[in-house]
Amino acid sequence: MRNKTLKVKDVGIKEVHCANPSMTPSEITSMMKKHHVGVIPVCEGKKLLGVLADRDLVINCMAVGVLLSLDTRCQNSLAEGEEWLK
Repeated sequence: MRNKTLKVKDVGIKEVHCANPSMTPSEITSMMKKHHVGVIPVCEGKKLLGVLADRDLVINCMAVGVLLSLDTRCQNSLAEGEEWLK
């Protein structure tokens, strides 16, 4: 019996949920939990600004002592380490 070759479209997530840069890490973490994902694209309208992974939240928030508070917001420079926090 021959194995079927899988394609990304066969295993990828069909419904994508985006965060926006004004969301707090707490809101994004809740979104990740609700949709059972570890990565969330961050968009303004239809423009992709970057992606935020659960690891980003740990490394850039918790590990440097930033509380996941309501006044901490995502910025546009998501790929530049700690600079994505205001």
